[in-house]
Amino acid sequence: SEYLSTMDVSAAYKALPLDEHSKELTCFYTPYGIYKAETLPFGLATAPALFVAEIRKSLKMIKSTNFTFYMDDFLFYGPVAQQIQAIKEVTEALTKRGWSWNLEKCEILKPQVHFIGYLISGTEWEIPDEKIKKLLDMTPPKNAKELASLRGKLLYFSRLIPEFGAITSVWDGSKFRWEEDEQKAFETIMSILKRNPKITTIPEGAQVVVVVVNQHKNSISSALYWFTDKSYGVACWCSRKSTATERNYSVLDRWTVAIYEMMNQPQQSRRIRPPYDEEMLGHPKSKRVCGMLFTLSLMNLEPINLPKAKDDVVALSLGVLEQCYSIKKDEKENIGHLKLTTVENELIQEARADLDYMNMFKGVFDGVYRHLEKYQLSLTGERNVMALNGKLIVPVGSGKRIVAKIHKDYHEGTRNLTNRINTNFIIHGLTKLIKEVIAECKICQMFRKNGPCKTLIWTPAVEPRERGHMDFFFFSGKTIFLLTDSFSAYPFAKVIKRKSDFLEVLKEIVALFGDFELLVSDNEPVFQSEEVAGWLEERGTLHFFVPTYSPRSNGLAEGMVNILKNKMKKAQEEMNLNVEESLTWALISVRTVSDYKGMSRIDKFVGKRSMGKKWFQDIRFESVSQPVYFKVSPNQTWTEGQLIWTIGQRIKGVLADGIVHMLPAERVHGRKEDLKEVDDDSAVNDEQVVSSNQEITQLLKNGGFKYPAGVFFTDGSTKQENGYGVVGLLLPEEGKVKVKVYAQRGIKHGSCGPSANRLEIMAVKVALEIAQDMNLQQVYIFSDSRNLTGAYSEGWIDNWRDNGFSRLSNSSLYKAVDDLVQKIPQVHIKRVAAHNGVFLNECADELAKGGDPDEITNKVNNWLKSKLCETSPEEEVEEEKDPDE
Repeated sequence: SEYLSTMDVSAAYKALPLDEHSKELTCFYTPYGIYKAETLPFGLATAPALFVAEIRKSLKMIKSTNFTFYMDDFLFYGPVAQQIQAIKEVTEALTKRGWSWNLEKCEILKPQVHFIGYLISGTEWEIPDEKIKKLLDMTPPKNAKELASLRGKLLYFSRLIPEFGAITSVWDGSKFRWEEDEQKAFETIMSILKRNPKITTIPEGAQVVVVVVNQHKNSISSALYWFTDKSYGVACWCSRKSTATERNYSVLDRWTVAIYEMMNQPQQSRRIRPPYDEEMLGHPKSKRVCGMLFTLSLMNLEPINLPKAKDDVVALSLGVLEQCYSIKKDEKENIGHLKLTTVENELIQEARADLDYMNMFKGVFDGVYRHLEKYQLSLTGERNVMALNGKLIVPVGSGKRIVAKIHKDYHEGTRNLTNRINTNFIIHGLTKLIKEVIAECKICQMFRKNGPCKTLIWTPAVEPRERGHMDFFFFSGKTIFLLTDSFSAYPFAKVIKRKSDFLEVLKEIVALFGDFELLVSDNEPVFQSEEVAGWLEERGTLHFFVPTYSPRSNGLAEGMVNILKNKMKKAQEEMNLNVEESLTWALISVRTVSDYKGMSRIDKFVGKRSMGKKWFQDIRFESVSQPVYFKVSPNQTWTEGQLIWTIGQRIKGVLADGIVHMLPAERVHGRKEDLKEVDDDSAVNDEQVVSSNQEITQLLKNGGFKYPAGVFFTDGSTKQENGYGVVGLLLPEEGKVKVKVYAQRGIKHGSCGPSANRLEIMAVKVALEIAQDMNLQQVYIFSDSRNLTGAYSEGWIDNWRDNGFSRLSNSSLYKAVDDLVQKIPQVHIKRVAAHNGVFLNECADELAKGGDPDEITNKVNNWLKSKLCETSPEEEVEEEKDPDE
């Protein structure tokens, strides 16, 4: 057509009303109520099919054939008079149904029009310039999501790109990667787009042929080729990535799949003729391909032997493949239909020079070998080389060399190597040749399972992580991975589901403590995997393999296995622990035991002595004949139980009602007569809570301070913005008081923000820092944090110090507070009742919530004037503000 027209239906779906039952299924909720759709909405899975069916029903009675449509887009073609007549008939039919045209998107009688994303003329289809520009502006993807977006944009125009499936096949995979091959494919696609690819429309009277390309085993490719007496062209490319099964298909099967998929493309109503080649004789080996071949037989297709069509199409496709895969043209022509690898090309040249092979080649096709008659339909001769179902038949003298060449690249076992070779070659006595090649391979012999490994005698390590010994052991049906440091004999162990999971444990150890210079293991298959080797090479860690059960080579790991097993067995029998718990106890016991110098394994591995006494240093099992009495918490009553073990000097394990309680020594007593006396002492030592202003006033008047001294009230708040406040009364000498306030807002910690207890601790820490900076000799701190005040009033701080503040929330803050407490001569941390009317505590709370520091300072001064009558406002009450405020 010299001129074309396109029309777009306006509000296409809204002309289709829904029945009452369907309306109920489309309801949606809003803040203003629940609504339901009256007409067909966008987004329903069946909406496109319903709309197209309704369009076809409306156009059923139209006589004109000079139009086509896709969804709501109509294309009119042919002579001008016939186009106008078709537009009138379609307009009348759609108007009766309730549709109208969107005039802004209509193009009437133009040489070129836009239709379904393409720029169409009477003779060509091409990509519009604005879309070409957007495609050329795309950058290489950085992740799998961007790669999927890139493929989606290019896939729509794949019918214009020769061998699109072969070029983009390198982009597919289970994991995203972007290396040289992927970048080369991207550049090839970009170079094709720069040349403005086009396909031609099929002129009247032209003959149409489906030409199968299939130049690359990773794709199924064909082209819709047309020709007349004067011209020819390609009307459509059909190319996609082949599946793993299709890559093993014979030439006939791949040819059938390509023809079938092209015939499923939307085409003009013309007589299609697939090409006929001599090598296509035979029967398909796949049931799927048999079904395709039967479907094609029902289409009344006419085969044609047209070498020129195939040469034209292959030449166009070859140019693209050369750019993307660097395939030389002369190699292509010499090989014919055989696959394209360097190994096969070398083999072909060698076969042509082999007289015995050439005589056999001639005898096969002359009928000399009767036993090959059943393969006659599948056996083909290409360029004086034999192929069976697309696989190259290898001469006997070249078989071992081909096996060795392929084995050198992969170093696989007999089964995997057999499958790989059978994909491309037919070799006589293949299994025997593979075993001979593997037996002669030094690398395979060194790293094979239970292969020969040298016995090594190690020199003593001089620093931690110089050498690590790895091993697996089993305990109570569980698999445990063990890594032992050679310098300190410090063990790492963890229960894993599968042996292959050990690499994740190893990565965690390296992330926490750093890389090992050398790792030693036996020749377990999981230790020899490519993933492990690649990761260790990336980290710069050497990996040595030693014989299994060899004390002289891997004795450190073997010995540690026996130690851990014995301790785990003892823990299970005497403490009734499961595998994970018994492994934890065994590791604690091994890591913390001291040598004759007083150094434990953890001291040697970390490089310094661990802090304080260790809870799990000495475990002593007690006699259970005498009962003991214990309290889980100070407020509970005494309960009878049995003492089963003692850890160190402070921690005792008491069994009661089948539960083992870990308790401090002061809550466990052996004599019932002593319990009343203990309760009386506890009542005297109970934490006193300040709950009135009178107690604060009495402290300030009769405190007997060691000057300079200070009294601080602290509080934290998570309301509005996270923050804390400090109100301080500084006493430089007797009779003088200075007010100091400090606040901080907008504190961030983690994804959920800091807890209220963390803010309380931060406020106390700031108060102690102020006291240290001002060299105060005596400090009183009032806080409503039960955890912090109880740590000093009930002695929890001693346990925390013994354990190095580990396994404790906000441990770094608690340790910082305790360090400041020990640096100041005298510190009293007392608890104040929260929101109970204590004025100075309420002022600190107001500061934490964003109160004005100046206003709060004035309030504190006025309160001091009213409570301390003997204090002179002008001289004795002074105000000091924090310079940061």
